[in-house]
Amino acid sequence: MGKDAMGSGRRCFCLALSALAWLGVCVAGRADDAATIPVAKEDLYAALIAPAMADGRITVAEREVILTVAKRILTAEQIEELEKRIAWYERQESAPDVRPMSGRAEPGNAAPQHSAGPGQPVGMVAVPEVPATGIPMLDTPTMGRTFDNLYFSSTMDGFKAPVDFGLNSHFGWNNGVNWGLPLWEEIGLGMQVGASMNYAVPLMPDFRAQTGTNRRSQYFTTAGLFQRTSSGFNWGGVYDFLWDDYYVNMKLSQLRFQAGYAFTPTDELGAQVTVRGQGETAFVAFPFFTGNVNWEPITNGAIYWQHVWLNGALTKSWIGKADTQSDLMFGGYFHVPLSDQMALIGMGNFLVTPDKGSTTAMTGIAIYPWGGARRARSNRFAPLMPVSNNSTFMLDRD
Repeated sequence: MGKDAMGSGRRCFCLALSALAWLGVCVAGRADDAATIPVAKEDLYAALIAPAMADGRITVAEREVILTVAKRILTAEQIEELEKRIAWYERQESAPDVRPMSGRAEPGNAAPQHSAGPGQPVGMVAVPEVPATGIPMLDTPTMGRTFDNLYFSSTMDGFKAPVDFGLNSHFGWNNGVNWGLPLWEEIGLGMQVGASMNYAVPLMPDFRAQTGTNRRSQYFTTAGLFQRTSSGFNWGGVYDFLWDDYYVNMKLSQLRFQAGYAFTPTDELGAQVTVRGQGETAFVAFPFFTGNVNWEPITNGAIYWQHVWLNGALTKSWIGKADTQSDLMFGGYFHVPLSDQMALIGMGNFLVTPDKGSTTAMTGIAIYPWGGARRARSNRFAPLMPVSNNSTFMLDRD
C-alpha cells in the first residue's frame, strides 16, 4: 500500500474519531443536569469538516465518512446543508488561492457567510452566487438543483445474444443521457429518466450476406423512481423500453428493480432483479432458419457488492441466475472519476452457453456538465440505476 493510500486511511480514521468524540461531548453536555452545554450548528459543521480540510481538500473517502457520521447526529435539513458546504469546498480545489480551511465561516475564508434571513440555509449560505474566486457557481437554486445529477455517456459496445442465432456478434457506439431529480426531498425520494441510442455493425460477413443486414440500430428509454434513506438503505424501480431495428423490427419492454444497504461508508450489498415485459414475434426466411422468431427480454436476478475506493473509483460486481438455458449470470460495472466533470465508465454482463448465451461489454466516458462525477455515488438524487443498454436489457429468442 502506498504512502498516499495510508495517509488517506489515517485521515479518514482521524476524521471519524474526531466527529464521534464531538458527538460524545454533545451527549455528555445534554446528560449533565447541572449545566447543559448548548452546541451551535456552526460548531457541529466545523467538527465534521475541519479534520478533512487539514490539507485543504476533501477526498471522496473523507466525504463518505463525514456523511456517515452526520446521519447519526444531524437532521435531514442539516445534512443537506452539510452536503452543500462540502460541495462548496470541493469546488475550491481548482482555485489558485486554496488553503486549509476550518469548516466554519471565518473572516479570512472564502467560505459562505452566515445569514439569519428567513428561508436561508441553516447556519450560513453554503453556495454563494459569486464566491471569492469571482467565478459564478453553477450549484445555484435554479441550476444546480435541476442539473447537478444530469450526465451524458458515450461508449463503445461489443455484444452478442440468442437473437443472433449463434452466428453473429456486433460492435457499436452508444450515446445516452441519464437524469435524476428530487420528488420528495425530506425522505430522499427521486425520479430518474434517460435514453440512449446504439448504432452497431454485424461483424460476421456470412451473416450479413444471408440476412441482408448491414447495421443494427437500438433505441433505449428508461424511467422510474428511487429512494436513498438516511439509514443507508436504498431502492429503485424502472421501466425500460427498447425499439430494436435489426433483421426484424421489434418493440420490447422490461422492469428492473434494485435494493441495497450501505453497511460501511464505502461498501454496499444488495439485490437486483429484471422481469420480462413485452415480447414480439416476426417471420423470417433465411438459409439457416425459416419460420417465426419470438424475441423477449430475459428475466434474471442477482446479488451485488458495490465498493468505493480511496481514489473515488466505484466498482460493482454481481452474480445470479437467468431464466434461460444459461442459468449462470455474472457481470460488473466501474465508474472512475477523471475530474469533477468527466469519468471513465464500463459495464459487462455474461450468460454462459454458446448458442443461448449472451455476452456484452462496453466502455467509454460519462460527462457531467454541471460537475458531480466525484460525488456520483453520494449525491442523494443521482440516478440509482443506469439507462438500459445491452448489458441490462438482454434478449432471448424462441
